Amino acid sequence: MTEIEKTAYPRFSKYKVLSSKELREIYTPNGEEILLAEKYTKDPQNKLKFLIILKTFQRLGYFVSMAEIPQLIKKHIAICIQLPEEKTEVNYSNQKTFHSHKQIVRKLLGVKAFDSEAQDLAKNIGQECAYKINNLPDIINNIIEELIYKRYELPAFGTLNKIANNCRATTNNILFKKICDSIPENIKGSLEDLIKITANNKSGYNEIKMLPKKPTFNNLANFIAQHNWLLSFGAVKKYLPELAKSKLKEFVQEAKLVD
Repeated sequence: MTEIEKTAYPRFSKYKVLSSKELREIYTPNGEEILLAEKYTKDPQNKLKFLIILKTFQRLGYFVSMAEIPQLIKKHIAICIQLPEEKTEVNYSNQKTFHSHKQIVRKLLGVKAFDSEAQDLAKNIGQECAYKINNLPDIINNIIEELIYKRYELPAFGTLNKIANNCRATTNNILFKKICDSIPENIKGSLEDLIKITANNKSGYNEIKMLPKKPTFNNLANFIAQHNWLLSFGAVKKYLPELAKSKLKEFVQEAKLVD
């Protein structure tokens, strides 16, 4: 699972206290929104609930349970509509009401629910990005950006992570197969030999990763010998025509970490 902190997925921070300025500028319902709340709800508590999910959805782009919303936001909105502080402990005991309020909020904001079409869009964007980049948080961020642009509600972060992961795996398998199919059998044999462990518990792959030592005469001779050995594999760039430079660079970084 990708760390959510490495992505642009909007969320309430567990460690940051909302400032008075943020509450005032982001979570204060305007006159029109208050009138709409009065139109669609029958009592002060439902009015408060409606405004809470409206203002938090405007900020996040998806609905969260009342328990996940910071108490400061609830209190601030309650003060805005002149509700007593003790009335801010709200929850949707009736799920039909919650569903109804969500439908109204989507309609008011012109946002569509994350349906099968949105899922297909996310997959297409993820697949397209995966041909250019390999970093999962970057793929997730591109999907988020496109969903917001197309006016879709964001799904749970786990859903985005799964879609991005599958897109990357599928794309990489396609690329790897194309590359593998283009490599001559004799070169494949040489590459296979690189991962065979020798008697001293080393492999040819270890030799590829070996860094130059101090420039003594013996070390320089060994380095030249290693360089000539690497050249014996021939030009390998011609087997990587479909790889974007950024993606190739990320593959190189991954390869350096593998023993």
